[in-house]
Amino acid sequence: MPIPTGHTETRTVSKTTEHKWGIISLTGGWTCSPKFDQTLTFRLVGDQILAEIYEGGKLVCYTPQGTRVNEPRQR
Repeated sequence: MPIPTGHTETRTVSKTTEHKWGIISLTGGWTCSPKFDQTLTFRLVGDQILAEIYEGGKLVCYTPQGTRVNEPRQR
């Protein structure tokens, strides 16, 4: 998937000592410290790259910095 201008591609990794998932940039720095119990899926929503995860049976979106997004912007 092409990355929109102004965005940095991110991915998830597991911090094995805590068994939590976080988000790191491809340069290796944490953009969101490990706090999730399961892996996240990234998706382009409008002009935002968001991480998606199911919490309590509901799909929830987060920015790569770990901020919850209630209603993602649409183009």
